[in-house]
Amino acid sequence: MVVAMFLSGISPSFMPQAQVSAQVAAGGAPVGQGFSITAEDYRFIYEQILVAQDHAAGGSLLGSGPNQVLDPQLPRGLRTVDGSFNNLIPVPDQHMFGAADRLFPRLLTPNFRDAQPNPATGLATSYKQNTGTVFDSEPRTISNLIVDQTTTIAPPPGVGAGNPAAQAAHDNPCGSGGFVCGAPAPPEPGDPTGSLFIPNIT
Repeated sequence: MVVAMFLSGISPSFMPQAQVSAQVAAGGAPVGQGFSITAEDYRFIYEQILVAQDHAAGGSLLGSGPNQVLDPQLPRGLRTVDGSFNNLIPVPDQHMFGAADRLFPRLLTPNFRDAQPNPATGLATSYKQNTGTVFDSEPRTISNLIVDQTTTIAPPPGVGAGNPAAQAAHDNPCGSGGFVCGAPAPPEPGDPTGSLFIPNIT
């Protein structure tokens, strides 16, 4: 995309070249001053295109070849449209993790609970139903638990008891992949929320 913009006469600041030239002639610095693309940048972009082309033509993405990805953690190649190969861990094979049109894997047997009665009719509603409206006065409970990264170890006053799931994720940062991990980090000093740093892992 960047290469196409440059070839079409658009400057690095993404403004028409004539407008940028007029600003320079008037004595003003061009918009986007400090942003520059070198020949090495072009080479890097071109290499990523070659990797993607070979992969799209049926070649293997992982490998030691010139247009392959040697290390699953290297930023190499281009994203696929359907999201496949976002995760390149080969064992276990995770190349479809995060891809489009995939069912979320279940870890437990689903348990669809009853919800609250319809306030207009008084009839019961439930998450088991396939049609109609479900009434739930606290639909964000799960989402709030997911984003709550509060420590359970001496949480600051006023933030509650903390989130045990966040504490467990923090205390075991290597997860199952074991690629990107490190020692657990304590909450940021002075953070009134007591939030834990939980790194992304592969």
